[in-house]
Amino acid sequence: MDLNSEQARVIGSLIEKAETTPDSYPLSSNALTNACNQSSNRDPVVDYSEREIDALMIELRELTLARTVTGSGHRVGKHKHVVDESLGLDGHELAVLAVLLLRGPRRETKSSPAPSAMRPDPRATPTPSTPRSTGWPPGTNR
Repeated sequence: MDLNSEQARVIGSLIEKAETTPDSYPLSSNALTNACNQSSNRDPVVDYSEREIDALMIELRELTLARTVTGSGHRVGKHKHVVDESLGLDGHELAVLAVLLLRGPRRETKSSPAPSAMRPDPRATPTPSTPRSTGWPPGTNR
């Protein structure tokens, strides 16, 4: 499946926010626009309008990569990805995908956080220099 750069930014932002801000997820069009346009951890930095985001969400729903949910107390529709369902990816694969979609392939000359910043490896053993609690995923404090 080929995504254009705008679709990739929206899907990457949805995956990232689902993992890093689960209490605020799914996202309204305004929140998704802000997520796509944020300048940290993004390459390139973009400036999409809410109208552009809504049009991109229509395309992503047609590709069965996203959904817009309504009801249960929501004043506006909320957007969420379903990449894990559509492509059969697990959490670690989603984290890698989000990093690639938002920041592009890593280059040795470019410093950017690894996907583990979004979803730490549960098999990793804490060392004295590693905090014992990552706070992610929720409820995994040791």
